[in-house]
Amino acid sequence: MGAIRGLKSLMAIFTVIPIRVTQLSEEVVKYLPLTIIVGVFYGVLAGVIYAGLAFVLPTFASAAIMLLIIYLLNGFFHVDGLVDFGDGIAAFGDKQKKLSAMKDTRVGAGGLILTLLITITTLSLYSVIPYTQVFLFVFTIEVLCKNSLLACATFGKPYESGIGKQFVEGMNKKNLLASTLLSLTFLIIIIFSYFYFLDLSITCEIKLFLLISPLISIIAGASIALLANRSFGCVTGDVLGASHEISRLILLALIVVVITLYA
Repeated sequence: MGAIRGLKSLMAIFTVIPIRVTQLSEEVVKYLPLTIIVGVFYGVLAGVIYAGLAFVLPTFASAAIMLLIIYLLNGFFHVDGLVDFGDGIAAFGDKQKKLSAMKDTRVGAGGLILTLLITITTLSLYSVIPYTQVFLFVFTIEVLCKNSLLACATFGKPYESGIGKQFVEGMNKKNLLASTLLSLTFLIIIIFSYFYFLDLSITCEIKLFLLISPLISIIAGASIALLANRSFGCVTGDVLGASHEISRLILLALIVVVITLYA
């Protein structure tokens, strides 16, 4: 029952689905690796939406609609963090001034430009994925973005309050290992499904990339945590949200490189 309660709490945090859970309790925090299950939910949904739309619409438009639906479902949770993170990084001054800029409710040029650049580049990269591999890679990205977020929390220093504090204090290397193994398990399942049930071929190089991609997601999340620790002295909920979207772009870029070279 504890795991089910933990998953419900995580779904309440990462979606706008009305679930009667308002916060993470100490009991639920130990189930943070189940955030990967939330990623699976988003991965299946995003993959189905994009594959369906791309059958009748241009790929860029399909990617834009898919991403908009995902953002609406999570209440623009991560994008809001990306905007604030960009404002903080662009601010001049010491850690406290940068942190204050990130916490400011007004949108600055740094946050706006960073978000626009990442969003446009992300859509462009989504649009060049071959149709037969759309579901595979969209699913993979949603799962690994969640693992990157957990990696960011693992290597971050906690802020004094907020839900980000609960994630940072609740995550450790043991939990990160659990979430990474869970991510790898789902990637193996999707690779197996593509080959045996859908009868779609995947090159050995792409399979290898997918198998090592959970490690890449850790490196991406940890790098953002180290940048935040140095810039703000901590990792906040905004930083975690930003790590999710920045990791999406990093993973997408690497996927497109692999597809271009080996597909």
